[in-house]
Amino acid sequence: MNSKQQKRFDLELVMMLVTTNTSFRFVETPGFKRFINWVGTEFTVKGRHAMLRDLTPLLTRNVQTALDEVLRRELPTCENVSFTTDEWQSKGEHPYISLTLHYVNKKFVLRKFFLKGLR
Repeated sequence: MNSKQQKRFDLELVMMLVTTNTSFRFVETPGFKRFINWVGTEFTVKGRHAMLRDLTPLLTRNVQTALDEVLRRELPTCENVSFTTDEWQSKGEHPYISLTLHYVNKKFVLRKFFLKGLR
């Protein structure tokens, strides 16, 4: 269960859920369980609480490390960068503000990175 392959499976599953804007509860639905049984995978699907508690912080750290590397490589070659802010309110009426970095890299690809959200 703690093998490298299991950890990779866990992260890929969380990444799939996050990038498709799917609730972590999806892994507990009968349809998903049936699909996993049909696939016959040797991996264990963790429950939504374990994903939130254990896997989401790990995924966040991995994404942050990758972002830091991209910015370390690309920003020194940029002549211009731009920052934008946005503010909004949650359904619970909590105010938020975000900071986003924009630039065009050496390959003329527009980059846009959400840097921080504050409540």
